[in-house]
Amino acid sequence: MTRVLPLMPVEDVPVVADKVWLFTGAEGPPLAAHEEALSRYLANRANASAGREAHAVVEASLRGRLARLLGMDAGDIALVSNASEAMNLVAHTIDLQSGDNVVLNDLEFPSVVQPWLRLAMDGGIDIRLASHVGTGLPADAVTSLIDERTRVVAFSHVSFKSGWRHDVRELSAAADKVGALVLLDATQSLGVMPVPAELVDVVVSSSYKWLLGGHGVGVLAWNRRRRPLPDPPSVGWRSVPDIFTGDRFEAYHLHDDARRFEVGYPSFPTIYLLDTSLATLSRYEPRAVRDHVLALSGRLVEELSTRGWELLTPAAPEHRAGNVAFSTPNGSELAGFLAERRIHCWGGDGRLRASLHLFNGDDDIDSLLGALDELPPHLRPAE
Repeated sequence: MTRVLPLMPVEDVPVVADKVWLFTGAEGPPLAAHEEALSRYLANRANASAGREAHAVVEASLRGRLARLLGMDAGDIALVSNASEAMNLVAHTIDLQSGDNVVLNDLEFPSVVQPWLRLAMDGGIDIRLASHVGTGLPADAVTSLIDERTRVVAFSHVSFKSGWRHDVRELSAAADKVGALVLLDATQSLGVMPVPAELVDVVVSSSYKWLLGGHGVGVLAWNRRRRPLPDPPSVGWRSVPDIFTGDRFEAYHLHDDARRFEVGYPSFPTIYLLDTSLATLSRYEPRAVRDHVLALSGRLVEELSTRGWELLTPAAPEHRAGNVAFSTPNGSELAGFLAERRIHCWGGDGRLRASLHLFNGDDDIDSLLGALDELPPHLRPAE
């Protein structure tokens, strides 16, 4: 059988030269090019007004790269502080009335759930929760909950918990029949899996995981082809194209694009990092990236299953991506055992998760499996 080698060379991500990085679902590794990006930011900042102009060029570059990655327009992209803020901004643009409902599922990260719980506690809306069965969460488990009072269907493209990848087309089609807003969190897919942004109203994402950026920027992409832009729940000087209008003490005039969601300066160091990361990722054809990740996650699912681990991640390639998780009551301890052997996974919440990206290959899976075979008895799967 042909070995799967990393697509991204170690020169681009030098931290993997002496460790196995399977931690990307929680945090991507720094790239070699990041040091130059931060140096460029600091050098530009030292140039006063000219530095601000340089920042604006990099910011525009980033919007363009994100738009191309999502198949959207640059004007659809807002740069906020993180994905959780993006989710809250969207939640507070919707006029929810008592008796309305929001459809979620039980494989979601808290930030996809909490804004709607807050609104439910405050205003009497109904939260409808689809439940997974085994390693699956069939589309009809979600669509069967949608009715004429559904205002939002919110879900992660790929689950942080199990690695389940939703059928976005089917969920979106059911929501469209009742006019519900479709909100997709692409935090666990954007950067390694094609994200069908054309099928949804809003995409949100973090920047420090699969996109390999840093902390301090969240993506809010509003699909203006499907749904008009709303008024934002908060405004600031970045929400408007001109802060020095003659009527600025009487009125404000919002951007006619997604920048209306931005209230103040973003994290420019993170913008430099993320623009550099996306430039690096753009060297790879998206289908090649997808196929690489699916080949690795497919092998890992199979190998873990044969060793007796209780998989949370489905075997079917159409329903998985880069995250592979299995049940264990000792997730944190197991992650610590692996970290001592320079193999970095995420553990906790009754599971261990390994995340596979461009810089991973079969050798990394071999290292993980070899370490798991050496576990002390109390950390091994129950027989």
